[in-house]
Amino acid sequence: MRSRCTGFSLLGILVLVSALFAAGLAHSAEQVGDLSGETIYKGKDYFDKGMYDEAIEKFNHEIKQNPLDPVTYFSRGVAYEAKGDLDKAILDFNSAIKLLSKVYYQRGTVYSKKGEFGQALSDFNRALDIDPNNAEVYLRRGIIRAKDGYRSLAIYDFGKAINIDPKSVDAYLNRGLLYAMEKSSAKAIDDFSKALSLDPKLTEAYMSRGTLYAQRDDLDKAIDDFTKAIDCDPKLAAAYQSRAAMYAKKGKIDEAIIDISTVVELIPANANIYATRGYFYGQKSDYKNAAEDFSMALKIDPKFVRVYPNRAIAYYYLKEYDKSWKDVHQAQIYDFKLHPDFLRALKKESKREK
Repeated sequence: MRSRCTGFSLLGILVLVSALFAAGLAHSAEQVGDLSGETIYKGKDYFDKGMYDEAIEKFNHEIKQNPLDPVTYFSRGVAYEAKGDLDKAILDFNSAIKLLSKVYYQRGTVYSKKGEFGQALSDFNRALDIDPNNAEVYLRRGIIRAKDGYRSLAIYDFGKAINIDPKSVDAYLNRGLLYAMEKSSAKAIDDFSKALSLDPKLTEAYMSRGTLYAQRDDLDKAIDDFTKAIDCDPKLAAAYQSRAAMYAKKGKIDEAIIDISTVVELIPANANIYATRGYFYGQKSDYKNAAEDFSMALKIDPKFVRVYPNRAIAYYYLKEYDKSWKDVHQAQIYDFKLHPDFLRALKKESKREK
C-alpha cells in the first residue's frame, strides 16, 4: 500500500505554473507544450491518489514530448520526493531550475530586440544567478553592457563566455571590437585572429583587423585583410574603399583608382567617393577626369565645398583659367587657404589678378 505525503499535493505545481505566468516567464507553446494537456493532468491525478509510479510514468512521457518544460520536471521531482527517491527528485528540481534560466534568457533576448535593455539585463542577471555556466547569456549581457558604455564589464562578460565556450566566435569578435575602442590593438588583433580561425568567412573581423593594421602602417597586412573581406563579400564597398586608401598610401595609384571606381559603381550617389577618385586622378596628373569627379561630387552634394581648391588646381592645369578663378573665389568664401605659389602661377598664366 502506497503512503501519501501529508499536507502536500500536486496542487502546488499548478500554483507554480500560475506564478510563472504571473511573472511573465511562460514559454511559448513550442517550448513547454500544452500544460492543460491530458498527460500532465493524468499525472497529477495519479499523484493525488498516491500512485506515484504511474504519475512518474506520465511525467516521463510529457518530458519526452516537451523536454524544455520546467514545470513537468518539477512535477516529476515532487513525485520522486513523495515516493522517497530523493536523489532523482533533486536531479529533476535541478533540471527545472536550469530550464527556468533558459526562460529568463529567452525573455531577456526578446526585451533586447525591443530595445528594452534594462529589462533584458535584469533577466540575463537572473539567468546567470541560476546557471552561471551559460556562455550565451554572458555574450548577450556583454553586448548590452557594451551598448550602455560599460566596456570593462562587457569585456569581462565576453571573457567569461570564451572561458565557458572557447569556440564562441561572437565573443571573440565583440571583445576584439571593444579592445580596439580601448586602443588595445594587440589584444584586439589577437581576438579577431582567433575569431577568424573559427570562422574564416567573418567579414567584420577582416575589416576590423585590417583597419588596425592600417593604423599601424602595416599596409601589406591591411591590404591582405581587406582583400579577404572582398573575397567574402564582393559587394562590400567599405572594403574596396579601405584597400584603395592603402594602395594610394603605397603609391599604387592605378590600383587605388580601380578600387575606388568599384565603390562608385556600388554607391554611385556618394560625393565623398567621387572626390576621393578625383584626388587620385590628380595624383596621376589626369586633370580632366579629376575635374569631372570634383564636379560630380558638387552635383551630388552642393555643400561638399572642400573640392573647390582641388578643382581650381585641376582647371589651372587644363588651362581653363576662368573656371579656376571661379573656384578660387568659392574656396575663399569658405575660408579655404590656397598655396601662394599656386595663386601666383594662376595670376601669371591667366594674366589677371583675381
